[in-house]
Amino acid sequence: MRYLVFFLVGFAFNTVQAVEWLNKSNNIGTFMGYEDGYNQKDAMYFCRENNRTDGTTVVGKAIVKQGRSGPLSTAVCYIPWGGKENSRKENFDLLVLPEGWRFSHIDSQASLINLDSYERGNPPKATYGCAHYPTGIIGKYFVEHNACYYPYGGKERKETNKERFRVLTYCNTGISHIGNGYCNTPLNGY
Repeated sequence: MRYLVFFLVGFAFNTVQAVEWLNKSNNIGTFMGYEDGYNQKDAMYFCRENNRTDGTTVVGKAIVKQGRSGPLSTAVCYIPWGGKENSRKENFDLLVLPEGWRFSHIDSQASLINLDSYERGNPPKATYGCAHYPTGIIGKYFVEHNACYYPYGGKERKETNKERFRVLTYCNTGISHIGNGYCNTPLNGY
């Protein structure tokens, strides 16, 4: 009986909601922080292209120049792809996360949040969220490469030093993380 209760409790804690992608015209997205840290000028959200003909859905950062008060419909999506920071003003979606997320050190125990996005490859590569530190710029993480790719300064940048990036995880993982220890905390003040 003791084992049955343990199994049921463990199952309940590992049940999570799926992520959702909504067109930017819906003005809904999960705020991730400010691109320039504390200046609160450029609000940052996860975005992904939604009209590719090759079946891939590339993840990047969406920037709203008016900060959090600006309408998300004015966001521009910056995709790290092919060594460049590619900008898109149309045809992209914004990420809406369920409650219970944070940025954590990469760890074998990490419950990575699959962003329901895939890039070319055989088989296609699942995409996870990441943030580069100390800049706080968000991007895409691939388990196969153990690297965070993020768009910054007109280029696609790659970080492989585990101490210089964090991955988007569910809070119930019990592993070390950045910030004040709370779930759903944006990168502001990394």
